[in-house]
Amino acid sequence: MLRSLTHTGALVLLGALATPAWAEPATPGTAAAPEATSGPPSLRVVVQAVEAGLDPYAVQRAVEGELGVVVRGDVHPDVVGTLNVVATGPDALTMEYVGNDGRRNSRTVKLPVSAAKRIETVALVAGNLARDETGQLIEELRPPPATAAESEPATDPTPAPPVAPAPTSPTPAPEQPRDEKPAPLAADANSEQAPELERALVNLSLFTPVALHANSPELEIAAELGLVYSDVGRIEGGALTGFVSRVRHGYRGVRVAGLVNLGTGAAEGVSVAGLAALHRGDLTGVSLAGAANYSEGKLSGGEVGGAFSYREGPVTGVQLSGAFNAAHEVTGAEVAGAANLARGVTGVQLAGAANMTRSASGLMLAGAANVALDSVAGVQFAPINVAESISGLQLGIVNVARRAHGLQLGVVNVADEVDGASVGLIPIAGNGYQRFVAWSTPGLASANAAGKFGIGPLYTLLGVGFDQVDGEERYLPAFGVGVQWEFEPIQLSIDGLYQSSHPAPEKQEQEYFVAVRPLIAVRVQPWLRLFGGPVFLSGPQDGSEWNQDLKLRAAFGVEVFR
Repeated sequence: MLRSLTHTGALVLLGALATPAWAEPATPGTAAAPEATSGPPSLRVVVQAVEAGLDPYAVQRAVEGELGVVVRGDVHPDVVGTLNVVATGPDALTMEYVGNDGRRNSRTVKLPVSAAKRIETVALVAGNLARDETGQLIEELRPPPATAAESEPATDPTPAPPVAPAPTSPTPAPEQPRDEKPAPLAADANSEQAPELERALVNLSLFTPVALHANSPELEIAAELGLVYSDVGRIEGGALTGFVSRVRHGYRGVRVAGLVNLGTGAAEGVSVAGLAALHRGDLTGVSLAGAANYSEGKLSGGEVGGAFSYREGPVTGVQLSGAFNAAHEVTGAEVAGAANLARGVTGVQLAGAANMTRSASGLMLAGAANVALDSVAGVQFAPINVAESISGLQLGIVNVARRAHGLQLGVVNVADEVDGASVGLIPIAGNGYQRFVAWSTPGLASANAAGKFGIGPLYTLLGVGFDQVDGEERYLPAFGVGVQWEFEPIQLSIDGLYQSSHPAPEKQEQEYFVAVRPLIAVRVQPWLRLFGGPVFLSGPQDGSEWNQDLKLRAAFGVEVFR
């Protein structure tokens, strides 16, 4: 059904934009006939999206299938508008429709990872643009009111050619006889048209219908006071009920219930419930519940639940709960003692344990984990961070992303592709490298072995050294950070290395060393590189103060490629 509506909208759009060419009135004495070279109206699709990996031909065919119209890539007399598809980054593009009359309409979208889904996304957005354009043109497509010449053709001294009004017939959409009353806008799925209700100033109720007004469900009441259960049509003012309060057609003002607030319809104001608030409809204001909020519809304001808040609709404002928050889209903040769940977030997600969303723009902060199934533009800060695509910063112990545009900072960083920097003890990337290195530094550690993990020029070293001092075996865990420059077959690098000397288990003394190593390396085989250079060594530190003397040592070793 949706696709058929999209096709219809696109055809109306193209037909309307092409109408000026068809509606040229024939000059007297000349038969009105279409040009022999004229074809059906078509849409030109121009694709500049190499950065996003989109095939222009595939995009054009997908748009053609979605709209059900002829799509061209070149300039042609039948083209009535142009759809420009321009990549603004590896994961984003802008689509703009430009009509021949200068009308413009555009969308900016983020792209999924899958190439097939990217093409599908472009086609769907093209359909949305077509529907939007059709809506803007509805008023222009309506036929003008009949002129005196058309209403009284017998008295007109210069009758118009009989074929002149014919071009308006191919456009059935403009025929709307009720011009004096435009069609209403589509209502929100969770809202209802509020009925007209008879008004009453005050209602007192014990347990509806035992009340001052037994028909209170059919009334709009300014002030409601209930003991056990009150049921009214609408509140325009305030309501106070000891246990349960129900409002059938929304409220404007303040509602307070000892246990539960129930409601349907658009609401403005404040709802306070000792236990729970359940509302179906949009809310502009605040909902407070001792245990739980459950709502359908949009929220503009805030909702606070002692245990959880669950909203089947978008939130513009704040969701705050002791344990759990859930919402469709959040623009603002979600704060929960345990976990937050949202389809999309623009703003902040803050949770004691975990945040989970499809996409986020802003800050995700959690005590245990942040998970974004699609993209994050901003910051993920938690012990474990996971995202399909991150544009910004991942800061944690373990950071995982398919695409990382920016900085990954942690102990273990994993990514398929890093465009930026990955800093950690173990950075692993599909476009990076993992190598084995072994070296000797006489006077510090006679034998050392480590893993070398790098992305671009930046690398880290994680390994261990071995030595004997005065007949005692010592083990020296090593960690280093460095940068390198490639001039094949020569490589230049400089790194800082930290090593601690651990004696045999029965001995307690421990020493620490810091070294700076400018190195030069030569590749001698496709899988082997030899390196060496001076070592500027400071230490040892034996538990009191650093040995300030700077010692000069040498290092030489091998680097083995996978």
